[in-house]
Amino acid sequence: MLDPFAPDSDALSDRERHDARWYPERETLELAMAGAVRVLGPAHGVTKALAKASLTMDKFDLWKARLAVKTLRRDQREAIAVAAEV
Repeated sequence: MLDPFAPDSDALSDRERHDARWYPERETLELAMAGAVRVLGPAHGVTKALAKASLTMDKFDLWKARLAVKTLRRDQREAIAVAAEV
């Protein structure tokens, strides 16, 4: 019989969850940038911020890209997510 209160072996630890949030993988940024190019265009500031962050992976550039994405409307962020999946 399975124990319903047993910890999930596939669950992320607090540290892994923190790292995944603050240090995204380069592929994730590249997909977000590709979606932003399709939705916003290559000259948009958010697209440029994502491109620079995906190239340098610098902590400051990641912060700027995260802040730039937060300035978008919700429908724009959702459109970027859909475009990145295609």
